[in-house]
Amino acid sequence: MRVQITRNWWMFTLNGLLAILYAVFALFVPADTLLVVAKYTGIALLLFGVIMLLTAIYRINNKSPFAVLLTQSIITIVLGSLILIYTGQTITFFVMMMGIWAILSGILLLVILVNLGSELSNKNMLLTNALISLLFGVIL
Repeated sequence: MRVQITRNWWMFTLNGLLAILYAVFALFVPADTLLVVAKYTGIALLLFGVIMLLTAIYRINNKSPFAVLLTQSIITIVLGSLILIYTGQTITFFVMMMGIWAILSGILLLVILVNLGSELSNKNMLLTNALISLLFGVIL
């Protein structure tokens, strides 16, 4: 496990940066901008879902494997539609999920630090990443 963490240090850094980005976005972007971003996300998911559905239908007609693509397309269309219909609730849900994700990521990083702390060379970076993730998760 120590080798995986050392080799994939950039994933932890990216995790921390994403947590900071989402927190800053949620705290400082006006609500109207968030609504527009959510609506565009819903439209994009709806369009991608329709394209995936057309591809699944094409695969059905050509007797190719289609079950996974068909399932993905239906889920994507449903999610896109729900985002467009319940945009305000989607933003609240998204911010809550980002907060929970940041808290869980911070806890996981602390667990890794406690279990492998003596074997890691970049303990300070891991601790900083964990604390920042926890902080922004609590703020959200």
